[in-house]
Amino acid sequence: MTMDGRKLRVLSAIVQTYIATGEPVGSKAISAMLDNAVSSATIRNDMAELERQGLLEQPHTSAGRIPTHLGYRVYIDNLLEKQPLSQKEKKTIDTMLATPPESAEQLLEQAGSALAEFTHCAAISTTPTPERTVISRIDMIPAAPRIYVMLVITSSGLMKSCLYRSDFEISDRDFLAFRAFIEEKLVGKECESLSPAAVQRLGAALGENWLTLSPLLFRLCELIGELMEGEVILEGQTNLLGYKELHDSGEGLLRFLSRSGNLFGLLNPKTEGVRVLIGSELNRSELNQSSMLLTKYRIGSKAYGHLGIIGPTRIDYARLIPSLEYFAGKMGSLLAGYYEETERKDDTDQ
Repeated sequence: MTMDGRKLRVLSAIVQTYIATGEPVGSKAISAMLDNAVSSATIRNDMAELERQGLLEQPHTSAGRIPTHLGYRVYIDNLLEKQPLSQKEKKTIDTMLATPPESAEQLLEQAGSALAEFTHCAAISTTPTPERTVISRIDMIPAAPRIYVMLVITSSGLMKSCLYRSDFEISDRDFLAFRAFIEEKLVGKECESLSPAAVQRLGAALGENWLTLSPLLFRLCELIGELMEGEVILEGQTNLLGYKELHDSGEGLLRFLSRSGNLFGLLNPKTEGVRVLIGSELNRSELNQSSMLLTKYRIGSKAYGHLGIIGPTRIDYARLIPSLEYFAGKMGSLLAGYYEETERKDDTDQ
């Protein structure tokens, strides 16, 4: 898609104005923003062309235009100029996070609440997980006919268990063979190495027992994936009800966000920098009028977690991206300090 500089300026002006007002933008307002250097008639032609290209839409016949999801994407990828936080804003955030936490979870809740208050969006965070984690132990114990207890422990001390109900009878011989199989194939491996393709290869390696044992294997690998995701914390979701464009979808949106499994589905372990997903890019009908900004916070080089916000598609990207970056850096530093202090206390107690 190619556009001349004037049309890009028109698109940028419409996006910025709509973000600020929430109202469709007309040609006169854009002409004023461009210092009346371009006539309203020319701007109307540009707006019509941007609409034909799928970057703008007209909600009502007599109304101005608003950006489409594609329009926001072009703006963010090509036109966005981030607004660095002022020293006053940084000080405000520092003050919000100044209370010493009693636990890492409390710090994350405190940071999520502060992020939600500062951005007027819903804030998502996850507990930190190690950057490189090895599976140190897997236990599978028959608890009743067709019911098994699964337990996974990692080198970093993370542990997760679940009950699994099999649709098939599994003989003692096959069960013992399966335990030996997972001991050989999984114990000592990095959790991050279990990509979907790697799991499928493991399933194929079960051979003639694939039908009965692959569901057991796939659930075990899901458990390992859940263990690496950490716990998700959601704060400030009621902020979303303050945006008029989310009124119609608000109930379904809050119901969606209340399920932690849905939130995990939005996270991307490969996220670097701030990732921006707009409306339809989130692939969930409940989020079609929303955008998500997502990044990682890091605790040195050993562990990381996710931090993000969800708001309407017209959130102030230029201001909120730097805000999220600052929160992520602050959280990483605070968590690193918390863990160092905890280790010092443990050494002193010993």
